[in-house]
Amino acid sequence: MKKTIALFTLLLCMFIVNTAFAITINVPGDYPTIQAALNAANSADIVLVATGTYFENIFWPTTNGITLVSQTGADNTIIDGGNNSVVLTILGATGIDTTTVIDGFKIQNGTAEAGG
Repeated sequence: MKKTIALFTLLLCMFIVNTAFAITINVPGDYPTIQAALNAANSADIVLVATGTYFENIFWPTTNGITLVSQTGADNTIIDGGNNSVVLTILGATGIDTTTVIDGFKIQNGTAEAGG
């Protein structure tokens, strides 16, 4: 029983420390592009994207638990691939789970041989 309580306490402390250091990264306020903000993000960080159209082809980092969200929703925040490539690529998704969130974007003009 003592081992269970000690383990629970340790896990709780790890959770509190992890979430205590989470930050919000603003695009374009802190970083000019979504890609640059994602590259700077750590687990549990929020990348908050202002209204606008962002012409990018994004490669998601292998960091688990990043939240990418728009300030004003998909009607006002667009990621446009410019018909250059896939708009959003998640490679090496080992460890990427349901704590990783992408919400509030219209994704358009992606191209690829196996999907856009």
